[in-house]
Amino acid sequence: TIYIILWSMGAVVLVFLGYGVLGVALSWFFAALITLAFSPLIMRGRLHFRAKGFPLKRIIVYSAPVYIYGIILFLQNWVDVALLYALTSNLTAVGIYYLAINASTILSLLWSPIMGTLLPALSASHGRNGLSALNNHLRISSRQMNFTLLPLGFSLAAVSQTAITIAFGPAYFGGTIP
Repeated sequence: TIYIILWSMGAVVLVFLGYGVLGVALSWFFAALITLAFSPLIMRGRLHFRAKGFPLKRIIVYSAPVYIYGIILFLQNWVDVALLYALTSNLTAVGIYYLAINASTILSLLWSPIMGTLLPALSASHGRNGLSALNNHLRISSRQMNFTLLPLGFSLAAVSQTAITIAFGPAYFGGTIP
């Protein structure tokens, strides 16, 4: 969360200051450095290792699904870039596409909080009241998301060409098409 906020806000500020695409790349870099430096402060005093009898096997078994999920996400993030390069052999188009796709992750500020609260709430509802209450809550939440997130997402997609042209200049207009 810290990384996403720092990267998103930093990218917006640097683009408006006139750094363009370089500002987005600098924001990625500095957000990653700040997050990396901040993580030991968060974990201070919470990690206790025993020198003898460390339960390494249990930790590997527990973290294997998270690791596999990370591998799947990595592949999903790079397969489209590799396919675009294999089909076009145009590094300029691939670079613009990569920047456009990664810039769209700013929109995760819209759905991430909703999913972070909605899924645990639905799970708690199912645990307390069973499947019938879950169906009712799911119907209501789906309707609310359809009336808010879908129109907002379509409207942002409709203005993406104009927004990219204003923020980065007409040279990056081609990146909005893929």
